[in-house]
Amino acid sequence: MPALTGKHYFNYGGQGPLPNDSLAAMVACWQKLQQLGPFGRDVWPWLNLELSALRKALSQLCGVPPQRITLTENVSSGCVLPLWGLPFEAGDRLLISNAEHPGVVAACRELARRQGLAIDFFPVQQVRSDSELLEALNQGLQARTRLVVLSHLLWNTGVVMPIAAVAQQLQAKQNQPWLLVDAAQSVGSLELGDAAAQADIYAFTGHKWCCGPEGLGAVVLSERVLAEANPTLIGWRSLSNESEGSSSWHKDGRRFEVATS
Repeated sequence: MPALTGKHYFNYGGQGPLPNDSLAAMVACWQKLQQLGPFGRDVWPWLNLELSALRKALSQLCGVPPQRITLTENVSSGCVLPLWGLPFEAGDRLLISNAEHPGVVAACRELARRQGLAIDFFPVQQVRSDSELLEALNQGLQARTRLVVLSHLLWNTGVVMPIAAVAQQLQAKQNQPWLLVDAAQSVGSLELGDAAAQADIYAFTGHKWCCGPEGLGAVVLSERVLAEANPTLIGWRSLSNESEGSSSWHKDGRRFEVATS
């Protein structure tokens, strides 16, 4: 890792250093694209193989089928694109932990303003066990809570949240609130277990603990999000047939992919 030469390094989770292997792969990719021609006829079969291999690798990392993977640019887009496509109704409530990143909280506040939703918070920084966390969550839930927002690994304290247990608790509720998980600090640093598979929206990035480039991330979406949510930003990558304006959406996670990125 060139960034570590002659330095003391303490990874605070903002951005990981690139290993030489990552740098070499990025350069080789750009060289191949230019060799074939960025939008040339021969580039698409090669590019589709690369994308399929990436989806497969990410699906194995997260323990989900490849069709549940949506490629994004970062955690923010991974959270916001599916979140804003969910079918909320005025008066519904969002329940957010008190340790979430300001970017995700801001997205929820603006969504609430636009759609007439209410926001509640529940404490996670103060709890000392999984059982206390689940009890705090249960006390925060209300009859019209439709979404819970919780990080897998808290960005400000480093405490790991029991995502699979939270998901199971929500699934037992009559209205089954969706679970959005900010996985910025967990993917690449933890064994994920069932967390990604159990959450409805599990968003992460490549430029932190995965030691990849800025501008590449992904989000794992549950089958019910794929069935109930509509695209938020729309582009040719969202369409099952990109050359037809009347085309339907992809039926898998690609419906939330936008355009050139």
